[in-house]
Amino acid sequence: MKTSTTSLGSNPALDKLKCGSALVLALSSLVYFSQPLYAQESPTKTDPFEQQTAQDLLKQTLPLASQARNSIFKGSLFLSQEFNSINHASRFADVAPPEMQSNSNFNSQLRINAKGKIADREQARWLFKAYANSAKIAEGDTVYHGHARIDEAFIDWREGANFLSVGKRRVNWGHARAFTAVNVIAPARDPLNPDFELEGQNMLWLSHHQDDSFDFILTRGNQREISADRISGDRARYGLRWSRTREQYDVALSYFDGGNYAEQAPFARMFGLSFSANLMPGLSAYGEWAQFQHRPTVFPALKPYEAQRSQYRRQILGLLLDLGDKARVFVEIYHNGLGRDATERQQFWSDLDDARRGRGAMPTLDNFSLNRNYWLLAYKKEFLENFEFNGSLILAGDRSSILRAEQIYLASDYWDIRAIYSRVSGSENSEFGNHLLNHQIALQVRAHF
Repeated sequence: MKTSTTSLGSNPALDKLKCGSALVLALSSLVYFSQPLYAQESPTKTDPFEQQTAQDLLKQTLPLASQARNSIFKGSLFLSQEFNSINHASRFADVAPPEMQSNSNFNSQLRINAKGKIADREQARWLFKAYANSAKIAEGDTVYHGHARIDEAFIDWREGANFLSVGKRRVNWGHARAFTAVNVIAPARDPLNPDFELEGQNMLWLSHHQDDSFDFILTRGNQREISADRISGDRARYGLRWSRTREQYDVALSYFDGGNYAEQAPFARMFGLSFSANLMPGLSAYGEWAQFQHRPTVFPALKPYEAQRSQYRRQILGLLLDLGDKARVFVEIYHNGLGRDATERQQFWSDLDDARRGRGAMPTLDNFSLNRNYWLLAYKKEFLENFEFNGSLILAGDRSSILRAEQIYLASDYWDIRAIYSRVSGSENSEFGNHLLNHQIALQVRAHF
């Protein structure tokens, strides 16, 4: 429930010029590349090359002649009109910037993906992904003004069972589909929209893959991430993972650690376990368990009960059920040991009210951190060949909820139309009841090239 804004500069004209230049550059590069091909990572594959190509085979629609080319390009342009109902009862309404309280927003977004082999060698390749928007856009409760960024830009090399990757990329070390417990390397997903692609991290990734896989990642803290349970600074971070993949199950053990923060508080090292298993045809289970130690205690707004929580756990348990006829449903339960119980939640709201009256520091709050338990129910159905429906419901321990429904019309391989509706509900002392928007309707057109 962050209420901060991110901007590339304080000069609005300069911001528009930067984003306009990014859009023009991305579009002009079309003449140099061939047809599209996605390169997403699958959370259940341990081999780095398999992680990329598994989704490629599902999404690609290229003729063989195009696939043989050295470079492959894909892009997407999103045009979206949003209609909002402002929650004026939210405690954050009076401190949120005006952009987050608009009843109507229009924005455009551009994504470009490019990949290719190096010197026509199968062992080496490169990949580049970029994102830009030309107007204000809200991602969760954060507003970006004229934002442009590089999501991924890396080089891979593989020789036999050995793999090396250098650059900026996203890595998924967990098995959960919505929430995040083990995967502390990449930014946390939005449980209501887990397919939304986020910015990666600069890293060195080494892997050895045979019957079992061994991974090592070296990265650095991201200075832009400041949250209620982690301060990221320019400090070395590293992770180790062992994983095993079999026909009926995947299992992995993870460890993530790093140097002290700039304030000399110890980094919250993590020990993790994740798995997925096919229980029977059409039914699979997955889970994540993460133990964190040495929580930073350098936040001035922390109360004693928070500062003393030097060890905590995050756990996820999920079930994925194939209903047949192109319909699926999954249920996910998330326990956040760093969340608050009923007494602590009441204390948080009291501290927040005092801060609003000028009698204390404003306490910080991340998404999905005010409660200890969350339940997610999601449903997906494809019908009439060109239609797809996605529905999600999240319930929090304080009985507040978020509902999201999305109807998609797939006009062709090159464009689609989407209608999205979301609604939050809850009391004035609940997490979701204090969201800035009660209702939101978005109409979106996506063009793919």
